[in-house]
Formats: sequence, structure tokens, C-alpha cells
Amino acid sequence: MLALLVEARRVSGLPAAPADAGFGAHRHEGGRLSRACPLACLQLSTRVRNALRNDRNCTAKTVGDLLDLLWSRDLHEVRLMGARGVREVHAELLAAGFSVPRLG
Repeated sequence: MLALLVEARRVSGLPAAPADAGFGAHRHEGGRLSRACPLACLQLSTRVRNALRNDRNCTAKTVGDLLDLLWSRDLHEVRLMGARGVREVHAELLAAGFSVPRLG
């Protein structure tokens, strides 16, 4: 069975390891997130990720974009984000070592 799976992978041209498939392909400088990192580098809930992705006025694709939204107070305007989502983003960015504004 294993030989069959190995042969199927070889014939299909798929990478041998998950790291080759894009998992972990993004490297963080010095082990830390940067403003250029994609949003996928943050441990955001599905609800918050969906709110960011589905709001047609929200163009945030990187951690820096999300920081800009937070600092400008425009993150509150993202459809279905809500106060809980804003607090989650705030906490995640703070935990990642970024300077964030006080909520309130």
C-alpha cells in the first residue's frame, strides 16, 4: 500500500514533504513576524479571518495592513468584525511584539 502511495505521488508530481507544498515556506526574519508577513502568519480565529477576507472594502493582506487599520481605527468598520474581533486582532498583534494603540 505504501509503495502504491509513493508511486502515485511521484507520478502526480506533488512535492514529497508538506514544507515543499507551501507549509512553512514563508520565513520570518530573526524568527519574528514583520509588517510584510501575510495575515496567515497570525493566529486569528476563522471568524476574524472571514470578516477580513469577505469585506469588499477591506484590502488588508499583510500584518502591516492590519496594523494600519488598527491604528487608524478603521478596523471597527470592517463588516462583521465587531468589538470582540478588534480585541482579538489587538491581542494577537501585541503578542507578536508590535506596538498597538490602546483600545477604548
